[in-house]
Amino acid sequence: MKIIFLTSQQAAEQATYLVSWLRNRGHIVSVTKDRITPEGLVSFDIGISFGYRYIFKKIHIDALKGKLINVHTGFLPYGRGAMPNVWAIIDRVPAGVSIHFVDEGIDTGPIIAQFEIPVLATDTGATLYRRLRNEAFHLFMKVWPVIEGSTRIPGGAQPPGEFITHKSGDVGLVDDLDNYFGPLARRVIDVLRARTFPDHEAAYIHDEDGRKVFVRVELQYEEETPTPP
Repeated sequence: MKIIFLTSQQAAEQATYLVSWLRNRGHIVSVTKDRITPEGLVSFDIGISFGYRYIFKKIHIDALKGKLINVHTGFLPYGRGAMPNVWAIIDRVPAGVSIHFVDEGIDTGPIIAQFEIPVLATDTGATLYRRLRNEAFHLFMKVWPVIEGSTRIPGGAQPPGEFITHKSGDVGLVDDLDNYFGPLARRVIDVLRARTFPDHEAAYIHDEDGRKVFVRVELQYEEETPTPP
């Protein structure tokens, strides 16, 4: 099978391993991190998007005769769009990974397989991201034998309903805590920084089992832009 593997610098480590794994199974795999044209797709049997940063249009899908799948670190239909690891924590929606067909929407295509993972009380955006990437990696290897051995890849439609699709710039709306929460944000941060002290208990919340989860913060000024000479 001739495969076009579409990825990004951020997903490079897992992508490299998966590409090697596919080649070891006898497939011819070409890799790109750049914006692809429909003409650049027509010679391939299937396209795999893994952390790819560009939006596909109908002409891209048609060029691959519908055989364009996406490995997404969101538990669809939740977590559509950018940074599903961030929004799973903020919006308190299910987290997980999904392998789905690409259609003309953003992460709205039929689901081939998916796996839900819990969001831990101690998770940060970084720790959840790493776990989602690892689960996406394992789910892909589990499902791929079904995909490569089928002339018609099985997939099921996503549940209907209104689900938030986040753009990459949406996270900026919550980063400004003063603007997002108002005066309460400063009071909470003051408590957390006052109780952040090495080797001592800190402020805490409780998880679903009632266990204390201690919260410590790290604060730093933004780097000043050097003044031109």
